[in-house]
Parts: sequence; C-alpha cells; structure tokens
Amino acid sequence: MVYESKVQAVVLAAGRGSRMTQLLGTTVPKCLVPVCGNPLVYYPLKSLEAVGFRGKDILVIIQDRDDVRRALLSIADRLGLSGLDILTVPEDSEDFGTAESIRIALSSKKITRDALLISCDTIADIPFRELFDFHEIKESELTTLFVSPLQIPENVKLPGPKSKIKQERDIVGVKPGTNNLVYMASEADCEEEVKLPVSTLKSCPHTKILTGLVDTHVYLIKNSLLNRLLAATSERNFISFKGEFMPFLIQNHFLPDFSEYTFKFYACIEPKYRCVRVNSIPSFALANKSGDWIKDVFLNGVIPKSKCKIARGSKLWGTTLGEQCVVEEKAKLTNVIAMDGVVIKAGATVEGCILSSHSIIGANSVLKECLVGPKYQIPAEGRFTNEQLSVMEEAYFGD
Repeated sequence: MVYESKVQAVVLAAGRGSRMTQLLGTTVPKCLVPVCGNPLVYYPLKSLEAVGFRGKDILVIIQDRDDVRRALLSIADRLGLSGLDILTVPEDSEDFGTAESIRIALSSKKITRDALLISCDTIADIPFRELFDFHEIKESELTTLFVSPLQIPENVKLPGPKSKIKQERDIVGVKPGTNNLVYMASEADCEEEVKLPVSTLKSCPHTKILTGLVDTHVYLIKNSLLNRLLAATSERNFISFKGEFMPFLIQNHFLPDFSEYTFKFYACIEPKYRCVRVNSIPSFALANKSGDWIKDVFLNGVIPKSKCKIARGSKLWGTTLGEQCVVEEKAKLTNVIAMDGVVIKAGATVEGCILSSHSIIGANSVLKECLVGPKYQIPAEGRFTNEQLSVMEEAYFGD
C-alpha cells in the first residue's frame, strides 16, 4: 500500500512538551521521550514505513539539536527510511507550535504536495486505507481521523500528589449522513456547556455531537489549503494547527464574508482503532503500561532490551528501564517507569514511581507513588510517598 506518489508525510516533532515539564525539565525534547524502549518519534515513522512510505517522501520537523538529529537518523536507518527529509527550527524559539512549524516548511518549499500531517506524540494503529479512501471519495480538502482512546486501566495511578486521572476527549460536530466536520474542540477547552456558533447552527441545524473519541492529530490536507494556512498564519499569528487554525477555519467557513471559500472538511471516524497521545504525564504512564498493545502493533512482538546494568540480587516486577540505567544489589522495583540514566542505589525500594532521566535514588531509600524529576537525588534512607520531587528550574519551554 503506497501513497507517496500523491501525498507527502509530515511528522511534527519540534514540540517541547510544556505539559510534561515535571518529567522532562528543559533538557529532554518531547520527541525523544522513551516509550516501551523507543523514542516517541519512532512510532509515527514506523506507522508510515509499514504502509510503504519511503524516506524521501517523509519530512520530519525537529528542534535544531544534535541529539535529536542523531536519534532520528538512527531510527531512519533502523526502519530502512534512507533519504529522510529533515527540517530544523530554532531550539530557543518561544511558543513554537505546529502551525508555525508548517508555515516554515511551506515558506522553505519543504512541503510541495498534499500532506499527511502526523504529530510525533501520536501512538495509534492508524487505518491508512480507510482514511485515504474516505478522503478521496469525499473529495475532501481536510480530513481528520478520530478513533477510540486507549482506556486508562483501573490499576494505573498517577505518581505524585493524589489526583484523579482524566481521560482526554474531543468534542466533534458532524453533519449527519455525510460526516462533514462542522465543529471541533477539546473537552478541556470547554466549560460546563458546549456552545456552537450561531452561524454553524444556521448552516447545519441538525449537527450531531460526538464524544468519547480522540483526535489522533493525523490530518490529510490539500496543498492548496496549506498555502492558505501560510497566508493566514502570518496575518493572525496562529501557533497551534489543531487548537487555533482549524477551529478558526471551520467556524469562519459558515460566515457570509467567508463565502468565497469552498472548503470541504470531513471527519473520518474509526472507533475500532485505538490511540494514545503522549502529551502529558498520565498519558506517558499509560503508554508505558500498555506494552503488550504497543509490542503487538509496532514492535513485531518484542520490546527492545535497554542497555542497563542490573546487579544480582536486585528484583524487578512490571518495570520499564530506559537506556544506561543502573540498578545496584538488593534494590527492589515494582511497577516503575525509569527514563535514561537513572541510578538506583543498593537496597532501595521503589514502588509505582516515575523516575526522570539521570535521577539518583539513594541507598536503602523507600519511594511509593512518587514522580522524581530530572537529575533529582533522593538521599540515602529517604522516605517519600505520593510526592513530586524535582529540582526547580529557572525556565520552562512552551509547547
């Protein structure tokens, strides 16, 4: 199944993870967050490779960082995506969002065809055949893909201070019978009531509102519409493609002074497929605890082993370790997610925790349901339960 003759894939991977700063600090870019033994950006590239996209037909937009480039080239080599096109954006840019990334790619002539836009934080069994066929049959200019969210198991708890995990959901308004997309919003952005614009209700008085779906952040879009984004973004300073530009475009489509445009927007709804968007600490924990599903869909049944040093006499249950971790003798880890470079000293007991990169857990310490930030050092004999432990940093990046 090959689509590259018509469509160019664009992986948006320049985000900084502003909703995950307690986990990432200011040192780890979101696209390199480890999930089941692979950097996050691996998953959209694996999805594209699996349906026949070649490296030269994929553009990846990343921060201008050597570590990100090296990781990306390593993944490309592993997946056989030679010739992968890479566009870098300045690392120190503030509030650098997806709309700005796309604008730079368009103005630098990196996007020259209709595009399949994919966010790097999307892990989904994407129904490419259904999406492309639906897009063609409807002669759509912009098609969004909605699937079922990967459900949070009852035993998944969020480390740190006690808080209820909320399942992220999107609110989608479609025209019955056609699935014309007439309204789109995140539940988190709405108040107690969903308010549809009057212009939308006049044009589509029988709008069907759907909940319980998740926007995969996979969009199939005509090049002509992308070029309108280029002009609109420069005029209105849009930062987010999904959060700002798309709602603006959908709502204004129904206004009288917007009648010169003849946009066709559709929602491709495939509830039998699943998705988790790793854009928050709860979703990071969910993804790493969904190893069986991810292993079956993306990893040929095997989660790669990390390069770690685990001493004899240590015990690990339900634990995921990043690269270059060290577990000393008689340490006990239960339901732990550890990022790269974590050191667990001798005799430490760690249960239900997330340990950020290069954190150190002191000898004979006891941690339960804690979130330990990057480079944080737990003292020997320390005792902590349901706490967020992190080094205060002077600045956090925007997403």
